[in-house]
Amino acid sequence: QAFMRHEAVPSGLHTPTASCKQWFMPIIVLRHHCSPSPSMSVVLSQSLLASAAKFLRHASYLLVLTHAVACRMLLLQVAETLPAEVLAKMHAPEKPTDVPIIDPHIIDQADGFVFGFPTRFGMMCAQMKAFFDATGGHWAKGSLAGKAAGLFCSTATQGGGQETTLLTTVTQLAHHGIIFVPSGYGTGPIMFGMDAPRGGSAYGAGCLAGPDGSRQPSEVELEQALYTGKNVATVVKKLTA
Repeated sequence: QAFMRHEAVPSGLHTPTASCKQWFMPIIVLRHHCSPSPSMSVVLSQSLLASAAKFLRHASYLLVLTHAVACRMLLLQVAETLPAEVLAKMHAPEKPTDVPIIDPHIIDQADGFVFGFPTRFGMMCAQMKAFFDATGGHWAKGSLAGKAAGLFCSTATQGGGQETTLLTTVTQLAHHGIIFVPSGYGTGPIMFGMDAPRGGSAYGAGCLAGPDGSRQPSEVELEQALYTGKNVATVVKKLTA
């Protein structure tokens, strides 16, 4: 099926990006239909700086570990909405060629999702919002109702929207009847550390990119990403059992 055309784990997924800036945003899709095990799709937005891209790619790679709970993972990205001349002025590098662009019209073939994106004034970026705006047909048919979804994001600073970016995204899920799967405090004591800045919240995993996007995700942030993947995959497997 068209949705499953790109099922292999993208090459280079194991390798963090070396670029100082990267514009990339994901969607994770979980799938079970016509398959012996559920599969998970990671949907990424394109407008992410390097550290966020590393976080999302790493989080997506960690989601491959959802095989432990019998899920298969697809890594996809949403379409760019900015014209080439604007991207050039922003010094945005080329989009990754190893990550397919998702077709919003066929996402109902997935069993579940993990959406990742950067913040824009405390909400998702325009590219991801454009993707959700294109899912009106699914809303009319109720074809996404009952599916599960988790969220993760990146912000420049701790006060830059780690909670509000994900919390305001829940409205998109609610209108589709998608079951929101928060991370809670499932990673335990590392969520309470005060020794260093960190992203993430009860709503989902997150990383801090820094004002110029040069900060790399910490081990704590990556551990939260791992938990998010396993948590969502576990719920999807139960829903599709």
